[in-house]
Amino acid sequence: SLLNSDPDGWAEMLTLNVHSALYLMREAALRMIEDVNKNGRFSRPRDIVVLGSCVGKNVLARSSIYSATKFAVHSAAEALRREICNHGIRVSLIEPGIVETEFHDVARYGDNFYQESADSIGPLLKAEDIAELIGFVAALPAHVHLHEAGIRPVRQEYP
Repeated sequence: SLLNSDPDGWAEMLTLNVHSALYLMREAALRMIEDVNKNGRFSRPRDIVVLGSCVGKNVLARSSIYSATKFAVHSAAEALRREICNHGIRVSLIEPGIVETEFHDVARYGDNFYQESADSIGPLLKAEDIAELIGFVAALPAHVHLHEAGIRPVRQEYP
């Protein structure tokens, strides 16, 4: 949380979660705009898929710094979408709930986080579930855009 976290770690989290995403979104957009200029606006679908989090909108006090970084990524994705949509480039934000990955080990939520989560809201999402949604978004016709999609375990009430 904001009060209980080490401020020395904030810069690292901002760099990893915000700056890195901004650099990647920018590079992808510049390359896609160049491709549009060469090959035409709707010659094929062009997608930038941004991985956010459900806590980017539904802030959790216990992970307020992480939530703030995801809020920043969400707003940057929407800003980029507005900036490049006239080029026929789609920017889609995927907002997962609890996904069973190594993330929670890095976030130091504790050794029993997954088991406790699975017991209360399981089964949890898998990486494959997120990949399937991204595949669906990217497979849409070039003139169709699903700009935002939340995905959660069925039993996850909040966030």
